[in-house]
Amino acid sequence: MNEAFKGAMILPTSPENQKYPQKREVHKKKTSLARSYYVRKTKMPRHEDTYCVVMLRAISSFACRVGSRRALSVSSLRLDVSTSNVAQYKVIDHAYDVVIIGAGGAGLRAAMGLGEAGFKTAVVTKMFPTRSHTTAAQGGINAALGSMNPDDWKWHFYDTVKGSDWLGDQNAQHYLTRNAVEVVTELENFGMPFSRTPEGKIYQRSFGGQSNDYGKGGVAKRTCAVADRTGHSMLHTLYGNSLRCNCAFFIEYFALDLLMHNGRCMGVMALCLEDGTIHRFRLELHQFG
Repeated sequence: MNEAFKGAMILPTSPENQKYPQKREVHKKKTSLARSYYVRKTKMPRHEDTYCVVMLRAISSFACRVGSRRALSVSSLRLDVSTSNVAQYKVIDHAYDVVIIGAGGAGLRAAMGLGEAGFKTAVVTKMFPTRSHTTAAQGGINAALGSMNPDDWKWHFYDTVKGSDWLGDQNAQHYLTRNAVEVVTELENFGMPFSRTPEGKIYQRSFGGQSNDYGKGGVAKRTCAVADRTGHSMLHTLYGNSLRCNCAFFIEYFALDLLMHNGRCMGVMALCLEDGTIHRFRLELHQFG
């Protein structure tokens, strides 16, 4: 008898069983699921609901076991079947000096710099550049401009190291804080519309973890902002300047894989989400991600 039905063959002690002990013998002898279900249903009307539930549970258990075996056998048969045929796909080739994957703030600024330096640059992005995730950044950019109060990049550096619980890369933190003022000024020159003070300076506000004089001078106002749409304004500014630098944008292209050879990236495979075509970008210099 199948193990799935052993529990179903055990009848609970009840007045009916005590009154009709031969019924237990009948069920012990039945090996057919349908016949045992028929006997229980027809000869024990008072307890048929209880016994029907027991048998239905046994049926479900048996069906699950059989179904899982069939699924396993089918999946095992399909392991050696290949549904991919590369020869059927038309691959469109492109050649660029540099391919940048992603058109967020970092990708667009890299595209600008490379385009200005004369490199033939392509930007592959799965969404329109001004919809990249940088647009969700509302707060602002920290830089020790000193528009609202006296400030120093060293105080900014101290707050950054302390804010990372002394676990951050201090060389990177040093570079970031020391050059932050120059970067904000650069963005302003690119056309980023920072909020202004009545005197015409770039407006700054306080954010968490900011202090003056190495934590001894109170709260600092160090965050440069464009109201509450700083990231949105940054993306629009950088995207416009990237177009000025003749960067080629492949919008709604999904990067599939890097083409590697001897440890070097030689290209990128991408899928055009609009028409499903496959594109191969051959790199003559480098690949940035």
